[in-house]
Amino acid sequence: MQASHFWGTNPLEGAGFVRIRPGRSRHLGFPSWGAGLWVVAPFAQAALELEPMKSIEDVANELANAHREEDPKTVAVYLADSSSEVRLVEVSSSVGDSGEVLPFRFAASREHGVPYPSVVVLLSEADWKRVEAGDLDLPADWGAPKDLRKIA
Repeated sequence: MQASHFWGTNPLEGAGFVRIRPGRSRHLGFPSWGAGLWVVAPFAQAALELEPMKSIEDVANELANAHREEDPKTVAVYLADSSSEVRLVEVSSSVGDSGEVLPFRFAASREHGVPYPSVVVLLSEADWKRVEAGDLDLPADWGAPKDLRKIA
C-alpha cells in the first residue's frame, strides 16, 4: 500500500498508531468511518496486506465455475439473493431424480477463498422443472424460481 493511504500527524502516531484515511477502511473489511481508522502500527501492515472482502456474487461465480469444472454435466447454476450467505441452485444431468429439494450447508472457509457460509441445492433437470412448475419448493426465503439469477 502506498503512503498516500496514511496522512496527518497526531499524538497517536507517535504512540505507535497509524491512521488509514476514510474510505480505505471499508476495503479492509472495516466499517467506513468518516474520520478514518486508527490502527496499532504493528497490525497496520498486516491489515493493509489483506485482500478486500469479495462480494457474495463474486464468491457465487467462483463456486459455480469450480462446480461446473468438476461436473461438466451441470446445465445451469442459479443464485438466490441473500446478504449473509451464498445460495446456489445447481441443475445437473448427472444427478438422478429425487423428488426432493435438499440443501447442503457449508461453513465459510476463508483459507479456501469462501468468506461466507454457502448453501447448495443440487437438482436433476426433471426436479428443476418440478420446482419451476411449483410442484417442489425451494428452501424458505429463497424466493420463487423466477427470482433466481442464472450465473452459469
